[in-house]
This record gives sequence, C-alpha cells and structure tokens, in this order.
Amino acid sequence: MEKIFVKPVEGKRCKDPRSNLVLPERGKHVPKNSYWLRRVSDGDCLLAEDDHVVAKKKAKRSKKSDMVVESDLLSSDLMNPITHGMEADL
Repeated sequence: MEKIFVKPVEGKRCKDPRSNLVLPERGKHVPKNSYWLRRVSDGDCLLAEDDHVVAKKKAKRSKKSDMVVESDLLSSDLMNPITHGMEADL
C-alpha cells in the first residue's frame, strides 16, 4: 500500500486508528487511505515531507549545483587562450 507523510496542524490532534496513539508533532508515514486523506482534507493534518528525505534532497541539490559551477568553469577556461598556455597575439 502506498504511504504518505503527514504532520498535525498546530493546535490539532489526530489519532492513528490502528495504534490509537496521537500523531507525533514531527509527523509520521501512514497508509494513503480514506482516513488520512480525510484528515488532510478537514485540515487536521498536512501532507509534508519527512525531514530525513528533505535533508537528502538538499544534499543532492547542492552536489548538482557544485557540478554545474565546476562545468561552467571548465567551459569558460577552454574559451580563454591564456589559461591554456596560448598567449593571444597582440
């Protein structure tokens, strides 16, 4: 079954019908079923991303941006004859 990550709205409490425990403030992965979709629809909880997943995505994005910067530097160096040891004739 597909899962979603939900967090309670500030000031609201949602009970997990399986465990009968209140949804933790940090959020929880729960089954994507009519109960949880209804809680989201009613405004009792929000669809969110797990903090662990968000941290992984940020790390991946920063790696990609580092690669783009390096490739930009490489391509600009190739266009500059001085950096390749070929001095321009003046």
